[in-house]
Amino acid sequence: MIQIKPYPKKESVNELFKPQFALNSGSLTALNADLVHGEENTNVWRAYPYLLSTSSSEYEIKINHGLGGVVNLNDVPGCRKRGSLCRSVLPNLHWCADRELGVAGVMFTQAQPMKSQLITNMFLELEAALYRTL
Repeated sequence: MIQIKPYPKKESVNELFKPQFALNSGSLTALNADLVHGEENTNVWRAYPYLLSTSSSEYEIKINHGLGGVVNLNDVPGCRKRGSLCRSVLPNLHWCADRELGVAGVMFTQAQPMKSQLITNMFLELEAALYRTL
């Protein structure tokens, strides 16, 4: 008889949150070019409210990609901690998991188009409200 444990191994969960792209790799460069340095302000990496009043020279977003989603490599002030995981996909499904603080947030919609500024702002408000309660 096969015994199934009710919870995944800690090592398996750690692997989901572990940055997978090597420093200076083409994959990491492309990820940052699209999510952090792209022209649109319609994703969570460029739309944080604190960034609207902070110059990019004062704060730099550092990300990588884990097996489970995008990994924050530094704290997001007033929000996610270093090592948290986030993902935004069609049709405007957003979620984040912050293991350090022990919280997670999800917002699933079926709204189009992808990268809707309204939906992105709604998720940012949800996330900000979550972190204000801590």
